[in-house]
Amino acid sequence: MPNYLLLLNQFLAEDARLSPSELLILIQLVAAWWKKEEAPFPALKTLGVRAGVSDRQAHRAISKLEEHGYLRREKRKRGV
Repeated sequence: MPNYLLLLNQFLAEDARLSPSELLILIQLVAAWWKKEEAPFPALKTLGVRAGVSDRQAHRAISKLEEHGYLRREKRKRGV
């Protein structure tokens, strides 16, 4: 999947193309997705560390990915 994302990114319109940090965060989310029926749930800080970007860059990347419709944030269920 990540290779496919990298390949397709070059063919997107310039305003829809993902930045390097957005791609890294998206790849980290895909890598954390173990079960089809369960969404990945890494913390924002964890995503930033794994992608090698600051917390702020990770937050901006997530916001942009959500804005473009590539992902949707969900609240975590505590105590489950």
